[in-house]
Amino acid sequence: MAGLWVGAFLIACGDGARPRVLLLGIDGGDRRVVDVLREGGYLPNLNAVLDAGAWGTLDCAPAWPAFPCYCPPVWTSIATGQPVAIHGMTEEFQPASERKVKALWSVLAEQGGRSALIGYRNTWPPEATASVVITEPGLEYAASKLHKIPKEADHPGFRQHATHTKPERLFETLGILPASEEPRSVRAPVARDRIASQSLDRLVGHFDPADLTLIVWHSPDKAQHMSWDRIQANPGDPIDAAALLAVAKNWSGPVSGAFGWGSVASQYLEVDAWLGEHLNRVAYDYVVVASDHGMGRNPSSDGVPGHHYRAITEAHAAIFGISGPGIRPGSAPDGKRSVLDVAPTLAYLLQLPIGEDLPGAVMSELFEAAFLEKRKPEIVPSWE
Repeated sequence: MAGLWVGAFLIACGDGARPRVLLLGIDGGDRRVVDVLREGGYLPNLNAVLDAGAWGTLDCAPAWPAFPCYCPPVWTSIATGQPVAIHGMTEEFQPASERKVKALWSVLAEQGGRSALIGYRNTWPPEATASVVITEPGLEYAASKLHKIPKEADHPGFRQHATHTKPERLFETLGILPASEEPRSVRAPVARDRIASQSLDRLVGHFDPADLTLIVWHSPDKAQHMSWDRIQANPGDPIDAAALLAVAKNWSGPVSGAFGWGSVASQYLEVDAWLGEHLNRVAYDYVVVASDHGMGRNPSSDGVPGHHYRAITEAHAAIFGISGPGIRPGSAPDGKRSVLDVAPTLAYLLQLPIGEDLPGAVMSELFEAAFLEKRKPEIVPSWE
């Protein structure tokens, strides 16, 4: 895989062209879980990315200090570099038109770049500045056609077919719809992730390559909510690494069935397998892995075993890894880095100007000194 990135870098960057960046978002990605699974040999493809680059944790609380680690605000903060008080996105079903500031893909479009947004939260309806978009309600719609899924939620855009994707009817263009097999029972978050990943795989050959590709797997969060007590019996206990490895060892393949939420390890293992296959198909200069928060044992006897609300401070730690040219192998985010630092760092990778009014900054400690000297960040007053 490293050879793919280096080869692509020589082609894409050697003549001053913009690098290609993949951001793989893992909803609920927990540093402790990933570390145990990596050390146990269960995430070989993530290992290939992270061992060659930087790996650490980020604080998700600055996205919304009053309600830290709620998914929609954090994903929007990762895309905009601004906290919720500035970007205004607080709800899962909030339309993209209500975001008050530009996202990375809008800044990229102004500089002549292309983006692909796959299952990224609060990107419905598709924006004019994004090149290719597959929205969450679009994935829900496709999942309802391809699988027998218990209904999770009725997004306001679920029946507005023209807003599911950009361009319209993208699932048909990619050959994902209409269904060609008998529908199978599976939970909606799992089905959506698989359709999102299959869609991204099939974009190759249909559209010009994107400079920035964002894809989020949401099923790891759901699986951990339901099964976190398997690896942390009580709040405040350390993660039971042996129990986690036993769960991983018992994984027999992608989860299925109407009641199959998966295990605390299953969706990490599935996304790792997909990532390896995808990177063998598609070359990127940089691969970035990020989450919106971690997970912890719910101290309340009501509800699900795993949670990530304000009182569970261990869940405030999001994951961040990056690999590619100029990244210092073995480096890690310095000190108490914030999710607000992700957008400036991505902008730097993409050779975009960085707004001086962004509260975060480029994670320069992850880069080789010679690389930083050769490519100094371009600072502008604002992205607005």
